[in-house]
Amino acid sequence: MTRRRVLIIGLDGATWDVLDDTLVEAHMPHLHRLRTAGAYGVLQSCQPPVTAAAWTTCITGCQPYTHGVVGFKEYRCGDDSIHITSAATCRVPNLWRQLSDQGLTVASINVPWTYPCPPVNGVVVSGYGTPGTHVDFTWPPRFKQELLDKMPDFDFLAPWKEADPSDSDAFEANMRAVERCFRPAGRDSTDGRSEAPLGRNDGAIPGPRPGIAPHLAVSGAPDARPACIAAGPGVRDAGGAR
Repeated sequence: MTRRRVLIIGLDGATWDVLDDTLVEAHMPHLHRLRTAGAYGVLQSCQPPVTAAAWTTCITGCQPYTHGVVGFKEYRCGDDSIHITSAATCRVPNLWRQLSDQGLTVASINVPWTYPCPPVNGVVVSGYGTPGTHVDFTWPPRFKQELLDKMPDFDFLAPWKEADPSDSDAFEANMRAVERCFRPAGRDSTDGRSEAPLGRNDGAIPGPRPGIAPHLAVSGAPDARPACIAAGPGVRDAGGAR
């Protein structure tokens, strides 16, 4: 029997009040097609509704008080110190590990708070929350060098300027940073080839800089809740994936 494949795409902070109808229809054709031919809604986030806790809840199915990741930092009474949380803080197995234990093949790319990578039946490239490329941020560990050979400028951070919202120059610079996070692999404005316009690439494979710009672009939005979308039977692809 042929096994069906499942593809999950997560856009951190991309709530439906950010991805309004006009923006999606004009600039994100694949997402627009999924939403119109499938089903979508608004999800209630976990408490606290922060990236580290929410993504860990998403990939474990457990609330923060169960999986143990309640924020970006944690206090350890043993040595009276503050530490950055990570996947090692999580007390339960995540989705990739559970599927691997069932003999299924998995791939996890740039999902926040997945460092250090768990041993799985497949490939993991950790995401936001990884200290940097100097650590083993992939599973299997040998995949790290293969990735860096093909994408020498791969990084987990993107340039971002904290500035007054009325500063148009800073805003433009930040939007270019967001564009770099979604450029097709192998394209860079510094090599003489043009980058795709912001939002025009929602069907492309992310390029070398996954970055934190999308996270920062919408952080602090009032009443932000995660968006949920499910493809209907008439939708066969989203960005070429089936």
